[in-house]
Amino acid sequence: MTFLNLIPALLFAVAGLYAIYVLAKPIIRPMFTSFQIGSLLRKSKLKKKLSSLDQARSELLQGNLEAALILIEDSFFFDPSLYSHNFLDAVYDHNFEVLSLIIQLGKNYPANLSQLPNLERLIQDRFQIQKDLLENSFAEKLIKQKRSSKGKQTPEWALSEFSKKTTEAKSLLLRNQKDLEISCDLLFKSIRSLHTPDDEVTFH
Repeated sequence: MTFLNLIPALLFAVAGLYAIYVLAKPIIRPMFTSFQIGSLLRKSKLKKKLSSLDQARSELLQGNLEAALILIEDSFFFDPSLYSHNFLDAVYDHNFEVLSLIIQLGKNYPANLSQLPNLERLIQDRFQIQKDLLENSFAEKLIKQKRSSKGKQTPEWALSEFSKKTTEAKSLLLRNQKDLEISCDLLFKSIRSLHTPDDEVTFH
C-alpha cells in the first residue's frame, strides 16, 4: 500500500479520534475542574504531611531532636481544605496526631509546652470554622438547585445572607491562620530555648 493510499485511512482515523473527543468531552471535562484539581493537590499535600510526621517519629527515636522539631513543625496542615467533611476530619485528626507527638516529646525531654493548649484550641476553632463554611456552601448550592428545579430564581436576600456568612467565616479563618502561625512559632521557640546541641533524647 502506497502512502497516497494511506491518506484516506489516516484522515478517517483522525476524524474518529476527534469524534470520540467531542463525545467524551462532557464527561471528562468535569473531572478536571479547578475544584477537583485543587482537591487532588490538597490530598497529595496531606500525604506529604503524614510522611513528615512519620519521619519526625523516626528522628526522635534516633535522638535527633532538632531534625525532629523541623519535621514536626512542617507536619501541621493549615491550608484551606474545604472539599468534603471526610477530608476536614482527616486533616483535623492529623493535626492532633502532631500535637500528640509534641506531648510525647515533652514527656521524654525538657520542653516548655505552655503554648500547647492555645494551639489545640486554635486547631479546634479552625475545624469548626471550616465546617461552618463548607456547610454554608452546600446549603447555598442546595437552595439554588431546588429553586432552579422549580423554574425560580434564588431570592436576593438569601444570596446576600449566604454571601455574608461566607465573608465572615473567611475572615475568621484568615485570623485563625495568623494566630496559628504565631502560636506555632512561640511553641517551637520555647522548646528550642531549653535545647542545646549536646542534648539527646531517646524514646523507649
